[in-house]
Amino acid sequence: MKYIDPAELVLLPTIISVRADTAQVLREMANDMDVSMDEVLSALAEDSVSQLGSNKLFLDDVFIPDRCSAQDLLDSLE
Repeated sequence: MKYIDPAELVLLPTIISVRADTAQVLREMANDMDVSMDEVLSALAEDSVSQLGSNKLFLDDVFIPDRCSAQDLLDSLE
């Protein structure tokens, strides 16, 4: 896990809902790494958005249609 300078931290209190099996996996990850659940969730959040902030083109390239047909889906797979 990458060390985060405490001066760079922003406290963001949240409540999340996950399935029981997901909570168990997160708990096991925290125990295996000998860190708190908060640190595991923080690391996952950091990893999840690390590329979004540095690469604005990532979101600009995404097109989400209002609707699509089965043929549109089949065409996109080709």
